[in-house]
Amino acid sequence: MLDQGSAFGARIVQLFERAEERGWKKCPVEVGPQLRLQYLDQPYGEWLVIAMEPIADSGGDLELFNVYHGDGGRWLGSFCGSPGFVWNGVYQFVFCK
Repeated sequence: MLDQGSAFGARIVQLFERAEERGWKKCPVEVGPQLRLQYLDQPYGEWLVIAMEPIADSGGDLELFNVYHGDGGRWLGSFCGSPGFVWNGVYQFVFCK
């Protein structure tokens, strides 16, 4: 996992470039659903964003999978994968090695 760590944030392309420097790779899209199925002991309140090529939703918006454990239980969702979106340091990304 890569915690972005910047107080100012970074765009997804910057995150991917930094991860590549560390030898990390983007995940295949199926990692999101599989992580949700297998990560049964995910801590309450943890929200992980899957580092992957964004996929378009039914409205054409680009999205990244995320897995979360909160009041509604454990779920698989999606969140902004737009190239212009600035991710701040609270987001944790899951990369492949």
